[in-house]
Amino acid sequence: MTVVVLFSCHCFTRSISRDGRRRREIPTTELFDDGREVRVLCERRYELSKRHLPELMRELRKRTIRIARDNPQNFVTTTSVDGPDAHGQHYVVFFEVTRDHRQKGRLLLQVQSAYAADVSEHQPFHLRRRVAFPNLLKATSLRRKISR
Repeated sequence: MTVVVLFSCHCFTRSISRDGRRRREIPTTELFDDGREVRVLCERRYELSKRHLPELMRELRKRTIRIARDNPQNFVTTTSVDGPDAHGQHYVVFFEVTRDHRQKGRLLLQVQSAYAADVSEHQPFHLRRRVAFPNLLKATSLRRKISR
């Protein structure tokens, strides 16, 4: 089985409403338009994604993965953020896994969003059901939903 990992713009941008500036105050060079939405480039998300995402994706087999949402189903994994301004933050990564309709035997893992957050913001996830990565892949390939 082949797993193709894709990354959305939410790994290196933030919403305009969370930027703190009005839309007209944001330089056009800081705006990112993926054809569906316009977002603002975020240096922190970009740096954290460069530092953490490749390793997290390679280590999914060994990581704790939890069900984040049921419909549509997606998953979450986290890791501690290190550094002087981290203060108990975690790097939170949300993703989904789907069958590739173009190529048999191939799954698509889409990282939907990744950002640093205070642990308290995402505490409810520790109560969610864990799922092992191989089981997640198997369920997806068999078109089965993983129950909470």
